[in-house]
Amino acid sequence: MFQNLRAGPVMAGVGVNSSTVRAWIRNNGLKLSDDRGALDKRPLYDLADAGRLYLMRILTTRLGMPAQLAADATNAATLIIEGLAAWQKLRMDGGESAVAPDQWIMVLGGLDGTSAPSFYTADVVKERGFVIAEVFVDLRAVVRMALEGLCNVLGVSVFDLPREDD
Repeated sequence: MFQNLRAGPVMAGVGVNSSTVRAWIRNNGLKLSDDRGALDKRPLYDLADAGRLYLMRILTTRLGMPAQLAADATNAATLIIEGLAAWQKLRMDGGESAVAPDQWIMVLGGLDGTSAPSFYTADVVKERGFVIAEVFVDLRAVVRMALEGLCNVLGVSVFDLPREDD
């Protein structure tokens, strides 16, 4: 259900406009799916793309990170976001035994691009403790918020979605 989506619903679901996304791709090297529609060759998106766009939105608008640094961090998180999107899709299809990627906390050493993002499990983050100037991003929550945004735009009930504690 959350694949082969046109730009309109995806952009509306994550709260960004298409010109901003095109700029992120063209100017900052943001990587999204390369799927194209068979008839009109327009890009098609999926839940992982929505998750990456939602992460870009959070990093640029809420945290004030420059778009280039946000794109670099988002690209670094691509495999984890794709794994989380696949996990969500399996759970929606009744795959209760689906296993989430084990590392889903992205830690940014700062918003100035002085260090590449690192990825951890929640247990490791608890053991490390909080370090001043680090930013922690729960990628499960990012994908979940993108999914809920898509549900709202596509008219799907979010109450039918499995929760993380299910």
